[in-house]
Amino acid sequence: MTRPVLIYRWVGRQVRGRDIRVTVVDDLPLFAALDICSALNLRLEHDVDVFMGTDAPLFPLPTEQYDDVEYFTVDQVRELEADRPPYLVDDDFGDWFDDLLDSMSGDRLELLVEGALPHEPGRKAGESYSIRRAARILSRDPALNYGQKSLFATLEAYAGWLARENGIWVPAAEAIKAGYLIRLQRWIPGKKIPYPQVRITPDGIRYLHTRLGGVATLNLDDVPALTLVDL
Repeated sequence: MTRPVLIYRWVGRQVRGRDIRVTVVDDLPLFAALDICSALNLRLEHDVDVFMGTDAPLFPLPTEQYDDVEYFTVDQVRELEADRPPYLVDDDFGDWFDDLLDSMSGDRLELLVEGALPHEPGRKAGESYSIRRAARILSRDPALNYGQKSLFATLEAYAGWLARENGIWVPAAEAIKAGYLIRLQRWIPGKKIPYPQVRITPDGIRYLHTRLGGVATLNLDDVPALTLVDL
């Protein structure tokens, strides 16, 4: 079973930017070990298997493996952050990690997991929406007219929810903490490499609808396709 994976962006004083993958097992978040070590600027030893041609990192703590990815628990991340040498300490990481855990607390964690599940035919809308789909939903209001590109531009310049880093859209920490945006690992059909997709939650669309001047009643449900009817 492939588990849903969310992606959060950490930017520190010593680390310019790292994507940290998060999965959820038994209602508890786990954090990709390689991403955490990179974010904390920790050097890893490697176990080189000459016969198999592999070069596997040796992590400082035991890990849990899911879908060929090694993960740390919350307590392990805190332990690694606390045990770093003084010259590697970045005081902001602990605060950022606490804020991230707050954003995943309670019912919101279930919403995030639901939003990260693969789309299935016939599944109802409700958990999260691509920017393209959110633009279509907002444009049902006669006072609003958005496409994918124009909504991306609005989220960057007007709402301040997005920033462009190295050609990738990165959601602002404030928008994630408020529950307006999430970032998920998505798979491109026919390709083996996943990409981080920014998606808007139902609360995010409701907030945007009001802030952008919507006048009609917002409808988040899928609208059935038009069909010809004999009179």
